[in-house]
Amino acid sequence: MPHAIRWVLVNSDQSVAAFAMPATCEPKGYSSEKRKGHVRSLARAYNTQFRTVIAYVEPARAASAVRAIEGSRS
Repeated sequence: MPHAIRWVLVNSDQSVAAFAMPATCEPKGYSSEKRKGHVRSLARAYNTQFRTVIAYVEPARAASAVRAIEGSRS
């Protein structure tokens, strides 16, 4: 998926840690994303799949994880 969104919630009742989630568009709302060309559609009877791996990385290993991820984009 070409985008990532952050989930952050802090209010008088809750405080939630943020994390990045893969996404097909940014969280700006349907009309905004459609104007930017981020809304995708599938023809009738077609489908798609997105495979996502989510894991926790200890702080001591974070730098090497970033290098591995950035290297896989090349």
